[in-house]
Amino acid sequence: MKSGCSQVGRWSLRGVLLLTVGIAVLAGAILATAQGIIWEEHAIPIANLRINDLALVDAETAWAVGVVDIDPGARPPQVVPTILHTIDGGKTWNEQETGVERGMLNAVCFVETEMAVAVGQDHGTRAPLVLWTTDEGQRWARATLPPGHQGQGYLGNVVFASNGTGWGVGHDYDESESLFWRSSDLSAWTAQSHPVQNGARLSAIAFPVAMVGYAVGYIRGESAKPFMLKTANAGDTWTEVAPPLTEGTLVDVFFLDEQTGWVVGASGDDGLVLKTTDGGASWEATRVHNSSIYFKQVLFLDLLRGFALGSIKTGDKYYGAVWETRDGGATWNEWYKTEQSITCLNVYGNMLWMVVTGTSGESTKILKTEICVED
Repeated sequence: MKSGCSQVGRWSLRGVLLLTVGIAVLAGAILATAQGIIWEEHAIPIANLRINDLALVDAETAWAVGVVDIDPGARPPQVVPTILHTIDGGKTWNEQETGVERGMLNAVCFVETEMAVAVGQDHGTRAPLVLWTTDEGQRWARATLPPGHQGQGYLGNVVFASNGTGWGVGHDYDESESLFWRSSDLSAWTAQSHPVQNGARLSAIAFPVAMVGYAVGYIRGESAKPFMLKTANAGDTWTEVAPPLTEGTLVDVFFLDEQTGWVVGASGDDGLVLKTTDGGASWEATRVHNSSIYFKQVLFLDLLRGFALGSIKTGDKYYGAVWETRDGGATWNEWYKTEQSITCLNVYGNMLWMVVTGTSGESTKILKTEICVED
């Protein structure tokens, strides 16, 4: 029996052993977990680093964004927005200058190999922050914000559609108004209207094709009210899509194509997964039960196999965890759990990357595992 890496058939996991010592990262050897997963581990020796998002350009090239806490425990937080770049599959990472003294970066998206956008908040002005580069990060520049939107707020998610149009979503500081921005040239952004305005918190956005996009979020209140938006004309206009529940938070969205997609979040103490196969006309809801589960990210490799990232409370303790489905999201099983925080997942080809944030002096780590099929 030979091992291959096509995304069909029966799946197994295979790790790769690397004993290299990098300049910026001390590359770990094989890491076998109690769950039977074999990981390639790379620790990033930057104290108090938290990576919030990871964009994979190819098998070797990636950007990671987040913050470095220069005074842990200080209030208000004294954090520096941080951008890291690798060209060797995560073995070594180089810090790139942001030009921002205090702030945070929540999300990053590459447009082409040398072009990327990162979004978050400038803590000096409390205004949303958009940085862009066209030279692999040798220089990051601030983008021009939409007129009238230089006030307090932040962006939490950014994507670029295949037609080159960028989209950033978030909310203002008191969460009374959502931020829904678009750009065609990286350097300048304009505000986009949508039908859910007052109190709306936009969490995530996805464009499976250039013309069709979906955005999700919730309206804060005594009970959070979920909402969904859809465009079929490349974002010129958006219409509200009715979710199959009246309470809950919608946090992330992932579409394989313009018809089939998943949304995750939480409802009560349950992890929540919504699935559509008809472009949002109808949705199936799956609740994952335990003492307390919160999903914050979802991705799928094909129509059947996917992963959801979140947290789980066991007793009085919270754990970072990843759940797996092999039936398109109908059922989910706990796949990986750690006492540390897992901040993001991403996949390129058959290699899954996961970021585990260090605590109590431990380094933040990049964990990678190859998802393969036995023929």
